[in-house]
Amino acid sequence: MKKLQIILDTDIGDDIDDVWALNLLLADPLFDVKLISVCYSDTDYKLQIVRDILERSNNGHIPLAAGTEKYNGGRTPHSYRFVSASPVKAPPSVEAIAKTVSGGAATDIVAIGPLTNVAEFVTAYPELKDKCRIIIMGGSVYRGYINQTAPCVEFNLECDAAAAVKVFTSDFKLIVAPLDVCRDFIIDGEYYQRIKNSDGAHAKIVIDYYTEWWIKYVGGAIKYDVNISGGILYDLLPVLYLSNPDEFLTEELPIVCDESGFLTVNSKGKRITALLKLKNKTKMYELVADRLCKGEN
Repeated sequence: MKKLQIILDTDIGDDIDDVWALNLLLADPLFDVKLISVCYSDTDYKLQIVRDILERSNNGHIPLAAGTEKYNGGRTPHSYRFVSASPVKAPPSVEAIAKTVSGGAATDIVAIGPLTNVAEFVTAYPELKDKCRIIIMGGSVYRGYINQTAPCVEFNLECDAAAAVKVFTSDFKLIVAPLDVCRDFIIDGEYYQRIKNSDGAHAKIVIDYYTEWWIKYVGGAIKYDVNISGGILYDLLPVLYLSNPDEFLTEELPIVCDESGFLTVNSKGKRITALLKLKNKTKMYELVADRLCKGEN
């Protein structure tokens, strides 16, 4: 089986879905994670969370990189109960991403946070446009968040809208997982209980972090009962698409990103693959549970 070579760019440490996405990437044998880059606000804190997850899952060999700390005062719902107080040394994200792509070590960049790092990369290295594609969790096309019927500005794109504009007007191949497909991906029922009660390494990591997030997180994400639901896991969808592209209904759409980070379908826009719906959501819940519980006794 040929593995997919992945770079993950994440704002892990705020909402909980990044923790689920990282663990799914590490647990699925289809993926070979070549670099993990952190973005948005306190990058030292985020690097320590990533290091903790890698060490607990025997993946400490994966290189790390840190983006420009563009924002200050980001939410930090995870205490240092899980992470070491010692700093993590990591090179700048843009150069690390470019080196990994140019050397042929990775062909897919999975971007599940604000697009600051990705925008700097596509701007500084336009010659690498044919060597990778960028899979983004962000924006909305026809529907917004779970309680909205119309499209809206989504968090990742809004946080650094100028960066989003640069990415959406670049010559790089883009695939976007907007709120349309992400907004109601909620693992509960038997699948959540299996993860919650598993002694698999990745399942235990996810539940450890989720339990603390549920207690301490203050922000816009909706909280569900931690005993019965994993909540809305937006960032899992780009990962699931890479491993199961035939399970998604997609459209090739001309999309424009405006200066606020709002996406519109417009004939003047760049043609982008938009993931709009899952064919069988239950099948994906089962897949996530299978992967995260791998290795349980």
